[in-house]
Amino acid sequence: MAVLYLDEYGACLRVVDGLLSVEKDDNVLSKLRAQEVESVIVQNNCNLTSAAISLLLREGVPVSFLSPSGEYLGRLDSPVNNNLPLRRAQYSLSADAVFSLALARRFVAGKLANMRTIMMRYARNGVNAITANDIASMKLIARTAGGADDLGQLLGAEGAGTRLYFKALAAIIPPAFGFNGRERRPPTDPANAMLSFCYAMLETSVEGALCATGLDPCCGFYHQDRWGRQSLALDLMEEMRPVIADSVVLNSCIRRFVAPDKDFEERDGGVFLNESGREKLFRAFRSRLSTNIDMPDGAKHTYHRAMIAQAYMLAECIKNKDYKYQPFLVK
Repeated sequence: MAVLYLDEYGACLRVVDGLLSVEKDDNVLSKLRAQEVESVIVQNNCNLTSAAISLLLREGVPVSFLSPSGEYLGRLDSPVNNNLPLRRAQYSLSADAVFSLALARRFVAGKLANMRTIMMRYARNGVNAITANDIASMKLIARTAGGADDLGQLLGAEGAGTRLYFKALAAIIPPAFGFNGRERRPPTDPANAMLSFCYAMLETSVEGALCATGLDPCCGFYHQDRWGRQSLALDLMEEMRPVIADSVVLNSCIRRFVAPDKDFEERDGGVFLNESGREKLFRAFRSRLSTNIDMPDGAKHTYHRAMIAQAYMLAECIKNKDYKYQPFLVK
């Protein structure tokens, strides 16, 4: 079963000879049977005809709508299709300490592996403060996280790796941005302000991906339940933070897309992006999500599509009670 993405500006989904046809500017981009489609995700000013909507409803294929930035807007669904079995499995397994730890290990190990990749990239590009010992230590910490015996050991590994990683970021980010380590409540410098802003946007995008699968973004396996917290979104965010949010901030600082003296304001005891800074970082974040990357299967997808694919993989793991989730890793 395939997930049909409508994310090319101006594309239209219609029915031709009983088949779903994706068209743009009088060109047919793809054709497929509705029975072959697991769900449809609509983004970026794409259209569906009433005939296409009727066919999808009859076949029980849900249609999720996302904003251009990945924010979940809503879902068109049929009584034929409901998410109750998936959510029941999610709620049941979230209370299973063994299953939850097994998934949590994979979330954290993926995050640490991607952090190590970022460190290696900048070490190769001449950041001498990132040493071979640091990179070797991060590899060992990621291995420890992947085999942690309990939640305490996993939290300890994540903390050790995160400290090492942010020490590396302090060597990468230009001094004008005042970054000496992660400070978030409130952010105390421009770089921390950007990290907080990008993490908030990433959480929104991950929430949209999870809602499109039918999972409850508030019921997690690593992050604990808390009122108002999207624990599962925070779980799935872990592996995405370094390669999406952190990369946007690093690139914005190094290339000076954002100016530390013009795009920030001091208030409430901290440093925050002002209107011009938010606009610049929002554009950079959207650009990152739409960047094409090579997937393990040899295909090219955007980071946003990869995020949705990870959400569907997680849903399948939950359906099948299979904890062997494969985190999204970059080289």
